[in-house]
Amino acid sequence: SDMNIKLNHSKKWLKDQELAERFGLGRSTIWVRAKVDPEFPKPKKISNGLSRWDLDEILEFENNLKNSI
Repeated sequence: SDMNIKLNHSKKWLKDQELAERFGLGRSTIWVRAKVDPEFPKPKKISNGLSRWDLDEILEFENNLKNSI
């Protein structure tokens, strides 16, 4: 079932730099967007001083953008 695929699928994490390149924004802009834009995916704290974005959430965000145009 779909549920099993989700559970077994190891998460892909993106760095702020990768996100910046993906959206054509600066790294600092990514952090500002994450803070002030309620739609923008939030970084997850993986360990002390280390935050990453969940690729699944990014894809969902991009999908929603496409659908709202």
